[in-house]
Amino acid sequence: WYQRRVHGHPFRTKEQKEEDLIKVLDVLTQYFLSESPFIGGEWPSIADYSVAMHLLLLYGTTMTIPVNVRRYLHNAAEHCDNWNEATSTLKDYCTNLRNELKKSELELAEIEKRSNAKNALLNGDDEHDKLRQQVEDRRNTEEKNWRRKMEEEEKKRDAEDARRRRELESKWQHEWEQKRKEEEEHWKQQENALKRQLQQKEEEARRLQEEAERLKRKEEEKRREKEHKERDKERD
Repeated sequence: WYQRRVHGHPFRTKEQKEEDLIKVLDVLTQYFLSESPFIGGEWPSIADYSVAMHLLLLYGTTMTIPVNVRRYLHNAAEHCDNWNEATSTLKDYCTNLRNELKKSELELAEIEKRSNAKNALLNGDDEHDKLRQQVEDRRNTEEKNWRRKMEEEEKKRDAEDARRRRELESKWQHEWEQKRKEEEEHWKQQENALKRQLQQKEEEARRLQEEAERLKRKEEEKRREKEHKERDKERD
C-alpha cells in the first residue's frame, strides 16, 4: 500500500508522494482521532484493528511516521489483547522490508550516481532510463511478492481465527450444558426438599387432628358419665 502510494507514480518524486500520504494520515488523526484515542471512541473497535494493521506497514518504509500516528499505534498495542502475537509476523516483515528498502535506495543512489556520470560522458539518457526501468521492475516484483505473502498470512490468520471460534463455541456450549444440568439438579433438590416439608406438615396436621378427635371423644365420655351419675342420684 505504501509502495503504491509513494513509489507508484513515475512522474512524482518520493517526497511529493509522502506529502500526499501525510495528508491522508491527517484525516485519520485530525478527524477520526480528534476527540478520542480510537476511531470508535475510548476503546478499540474492528475499524481500529483494520486501520492499525495497515499503518504498521509504515515501519517497513524509510518515511518519518507522524507523532499522532505513533501514539495511535501505541494506544492500540496497549488496549488490544495478544497484540504482540498478532503482529509479530508483520513486524518482522516490516523490519526486513525496511532493511531491503534502505539497501535498494543505496543501490539506486549508487546506480543513479554512476548513471549520471555516464550520462555526463555520453551526453544521453538511454542508460539512465534503462536503469530506472530495472529499479521499477524490481519494485513491482517485490510488491507482488509482498502481496502474495500477506494474502497467505491473512488466510492463515482467518483459519486460526475460525479454529479458535470453534473451540470457544464448543467450550461455551459445554459450560452452558454443565451449568444447566447443575441448575436442574439444584431445583430438583429444592423440589424434593419442599415435598418432604409438605409431607411432614401433612403428617403433623393429621396427628393433631387425631389428637383433637381423641380429646373430643374423651370429653364426650366424661359428659355422658356425669349425666349418668346425675340421673342415678335423682332416682335415689
